[in-house]
Order: sequence, then C-alpha cells, then structure tokens
Amino acid sequence: MTMHERVVARPASGAGDFARLYDLAAQAPDHVLHLADLPWRLASPSSLVPERIRLWETPDGDLLAWAMLQFSWHCLDYAVRSDSRAAGLDAAILGWVTERLGEESAERGEPLPFYVSARNGDETRIAAVIAAGFVADDWSYVHLVRDLDEPIPEPVLPDGFSIRSLAGEDEVDAYVAMHRAAFDSTSMTAEWRRATLRDPHYDPTLDLVAITAGGDLAGFCVGWLTPPLPTLSGQRVAQVEPLGVHPAHQRAGLGRALLLEIFRRARALGAVHIEVDTVSYEEPAQETYAAVGFRQVYEAPFFFRSFG
Repeated sequence: MTMHERVVARPASGAGDFARLYDLAAQAPDHVLHLADLPWRLASPSSLVPERIRLWETPDGDLLAWAMLQFSWHCLDYAVRSDSRAAGLDAAILGWVTERLGEESAERGEPLPFYVSARNGDETRIAAVIAAGFVADDWSYVHLVRDLDEPIPEPVLPDGFSIRSLAGEDEVDAYVAMHRAAFDSTSMTAEWRRATLRDPHYDPTLDLVAITAGGDLAGFCVGWLTPPLPTLSGQRVAQVEPLGVHPAHQRAGLGRALLLEIFRRARALGAVHIEVDTVSYEEPAQETYAAVGFRQVYEAPFFFRSFG
C-alpha cells in the first residue's frame, strides 16, 4: 500500500484545525504562496463553509496537506508538507477541487470560473494543475520583498491627516465601507473583518488606518507577522495584506505614508523583511511598492478553468 492510499481526507472542523493549517504552511515556505498573511485568508467567508476546506492526514492524524476554495477571489489556497509531495497529494488536491467545483457549479446552475497559481519553478504543482484541466492564463501574482534593515524615510501625511491603529470591533463597519470603496468590491464583510481581529496572529499595532482631520477613515494598511520560524532561520517575516485608500483621498500620498509606518512598526517587532503581493497587470501598485524599496523575488502564474 502506498502512502497516498493511506491518506485520509476530511473537512476542517473548529479553530484547532485552522491553527494546524498555518503551522503546516510554515513548514513549507518554499512553495506556499501565502504565509504571514495566511490568517487574513483563513478568515474569509469560505472559512464558514466546511465543504470548501479539506485536510489530508495520516490515519494517526498527522496533517500532510490542506486546501481551501477561496470564493472571495475565485482561487485555490493549498499547502503540502514538503516531505509528502512525492506522495501525489498535489494531484489528490486538484482532484478534490475538480469534484467540488463541479458540484458547486451544478448547485448554482451556472459556470464557475476558478484559478490556481503556482510559483515559477514549482514543477510538481504546475504538472498537477495542468493535469486537472487548468490552462495557463496571461497574468500572475508578483511577490515583492523589502528589507527592513534599509533606511526607512519618515512618513509624510497631507495636512490634517494622521495614522493610528484601527479602533477594534467598534470601527469594523466603517472599515468595511472604506475597504469596499477602495477596491470597488463588496467582497469584504463585517464578519470577515471581525474574524481577523480574533486570530492569534493578529497584532493591533499593525492594523493601521489613515484618518482625515474630521475623523473619517481615508486609508488602511494591515500588517501580519510570523512567529520566529525554523524554516526561516528563526527570523520573523511581515506581510502587507491589504493596503488601500478611499477614492476621495487617492493620489495624496496616503498609501506611501501607511507603508512607511508599517515598515517602522514591523521592524520594531523584530521583522527582518516585509513582503507584499500584487498582480502583474496592476502597474500603478507595482510603482508604489518600488518607490518605497520593494523588489520582485518571484512570479506565480495563474492557471484557469471554468466548471460547469
């Protein structure tokens, strides 16, 4: 019997399982696409739908892999323990994705588009994605890094504006309205945002908002920080997710000021560098990040398939 035949697959159940998802991703930073900011993604509305999350374990309960269908972005998050990739778990995950999205498309009565991304050079994932019927698209994640031992300029704000931490759950509704306006999207919900505040990896000092002179929310930048990890040589790594500015206050330097402040705070907490993801067609975002010292370290092309 092969290792793959001994694997048990089941839905996620409870907060303990979600903590295990983070821990497994931390063991495989060479191929996961999200680590420091994973709590943001694990709090998404899909976390409330057990059928959209799957765990692969040994009969003794050792976690080998997990996958989560992220309907907020129509994409797949997944991780496989590095010493288990040869067991064919990438293919097993994509098989489950194909089955589950086919069922969901039938329930909706309409086609369901979905994406999977893979780092350039991750041949195991790319082969499994292509074998599952996904086709390379013409865009990608762009992963950027900024070393925090480099000089950090003082944030400069427009007259009357200030930066502070989000005022907890009391300010969630105002945050959601600002987030939706900034991205012209209704995907952000109060339930999702409140869930991020309860995550054990959440640090309120890295949850920043820019405020107008009248006290209105104008922009936001949320930072995430890993614990010291053996897989990262005992270092702590920060990530920005998300960053946005209300349309009424864009092009005033708020995004840059928020980034510089998050750099200062992440460095004070022990982070050695800070990461951010954008997409290849968002040239203004890439220019903003480059202007404050980010450099590209890899791309992760997207693969597309429509179900139903």
